[in-house]
Amino acid sequence: GKDGIAGTAAEDGDGDGDGGGGSAGGWEAESVMEGIVPTPLCNKMIKAFGGLGAIKSVEKVLDLMELPGAQIIANFETYEFVTNAAVKNVRLEAKANAMPRLPPASSSLPEVVFVGRSNV
Repeated sequence: GKDGIAGTAAEDGDGDGDGGGGSAGGWEAESVMEGIVPTPLCNKMIKAFGGLGAIKSVEKVLDLMELPGAQIIANFETYEFVTNAAVKNVRLEAKANAMPRLPPASSSLPEVVFVGRSNV
């Protein structure tokens, strides 16, 4: 579109069909360096690309945010939207509240540990 943000995968311009253009959403690195692209806009783009399943475009936005001199600071929303883009399905396979209740070591499940409180 006129504002430099690709509207559909068909108009992304880089042929990968992810809506991302040659740079994230059609942005150029110079725009990021000039401070034209603020964190809230980056977060909106990450959320939109994540909803479309365009993880490569999410990565491009993150890359632009990390350019030297870009001065775009990731915040809690950035990390939430990136996580939501990357993780689509979660399934509880096993749980234990004591060591003797852990699944057997021969289990085909990978070892994953979450530490902390849940607000769910």
